Parts: sequence; structure tokens; C-alpha cells
Amino acid sequence: MIAGSVTEWMRFLATPDREDAVSEIRRMVHRLDSVSDELTGVLRCLSGSPSCDVEEILRVSRTAAEEAMGLLSGVIMRLRLDGPDAA
Repeated sequence: MIAGSVTEWMRFLATPDREDAVSEIRRMVHRLDSVSDELTGVLRCLSGSPSCDVEEILRVSRTAAEEAMGLLSGVIMRLRLDGPDAA
């Protein structure tokens, strides 16, 4: 669930219109996708390492980045809906 109205998101992002807000959020999603890819690469290197804690923390971090991408994609969908404060 994504908190905040469309207006609140636009104000938070300091964007004049929805399309600028969508572009800004897409940039963030792209950055998170890159982070997720980097974490996957590091996980491959550390797979089977003596410190299972490091591997587990990186897995949680990757999962969190992927979840954040999903939530931000939901914000994009909301920004594209017609109503000013679409659900």
C-alpha cells in the first residue's frame, strides 16, 4: 500500500506536473534496479562464504530494493490515473 495522495507526491518531488513526477520516479526505479543488479553480483561472489550473515543481509537488501521498485511503480500508476487524488 502506498501512502500519500497524488498531490502530496508531486509536492514531495517538487514537480510541476504529473509527467515530470512520473519521469522522476522512473529514474529512481532505474537506480534501484541497478542497485538490485549490483547486489545480485555481490551475492554470487559471496555465495557459500563462511559468513552466512553477510549473504542473508544482502538477500534482504535486494528484496527490499525490489519491493521499493514495486511500490514506486504503484505511485506511477496512481499519477497516471485521471483523478487529482486517485486511490
